[in-house]
Amino acid sequence: MRQKKADRPDYYVLVTQDNTHGYFRLHGRIVTQRLENSEWIPYGGLGDEYDGPLYANLQARCQGDDNSRKREAGREQVYGFDFEYHDVYSVDLRKAERMAKTLKAVSVKLDKINETRGYVQSFGEYVGRIAEAIGAKGIGVDLDKTRRNGYRWEWMPIGDGVNRVNRMIWQWVEDGKPKPQENTDCELAS
Repeated sequence: MRQKKADRPDYYVLVTQDNTHGYFRLHGRIVTQRLENSEWIPYGGLGDEYDGPLYANLQARCQGDDNSRKREAGREQVYGFDFEYHDVYSVDLRKAERMAKTLKAVSVKLDKINETRGYVQSFGEYVGRIAEAIGAKGIGVDLDKTRRNGYRWEWMPIGDGVNRVNRMIWQWVEDGKPKPQENTDCELAS
């Protein structure tokens, strides 16, 4: 039986960062959340229904490399924006039909948003529009390496989440810039 929006838990797009094999990647997956040890943590449970949208394993993704990182300001330093199912273990006909229906529905909603606001200017904006299209409450980010107040996850409204994702990209670009060298020449006083 299909859940009514009021009966389902709140959805979030959770963005995580991966820096491996010379690439910077951001992955945005759709999650719910649950309270554990005084912290709201991401939780799945998105594929348990037998009809309706199938959000489990659906991800927004982008990547950047050393060449794209050096692009001038005003040009996006990440590329390859995708919204697709990723790491799906098995698919039968019913699941494949649900996946196709979900992708089509989200795509139609994104097209309508693009008609009124124009095309996205950043990956953060792309994630925000996906969050809007699925009716998400907000965006979360994984603070694994930069924990704040002891918490690993930061949950925020969509607009703040767009800015936070864009800041993650900005920080990656800044971290790749050469650092000014300190003057190590010492002059002896005579």
